[in-house]
Amino acid sequence: MNLDHVISLRFADTEHDYGVRDTLLYALSLGMASDPLDGDELPYAYEGLPGRALQVVPTQAVVLGWQPFWHDDPAAAIDWKRIVHGEQHLRLHAPLPAAARVRTQH
Repeated sequence: MNLDHVISLRFADTEHDYGVRDTLLYALSLGMASDPLDGDELPYAYEGLPGRALQVVPTQAVVLGWQPFWHDDPAAAIDWKRIVHGEQHLRLHAPLPAAARVRTQH
């Protein structure tokens, strides 16, 4: 891997729209509410709970900010057989809304 190249990569700010359906599918893909009686997970996977708003799994922000295909750049020289996702940082200043337009910066 060309570490200097990968570290120097910069991406343009991008905007993403997501809706309630996307929020629900993300939560379900993580296994939220696999036990339908688990009251802690149900607010992430069901929008019809009386008196409770749909909640967003905080890591959904990582998926919204993903820049596709940068790792296929030949200059990055990434060998997928030897790569491990070792670290990631996420700072949330408030809970994500169930549907919104967001801007990502890298």
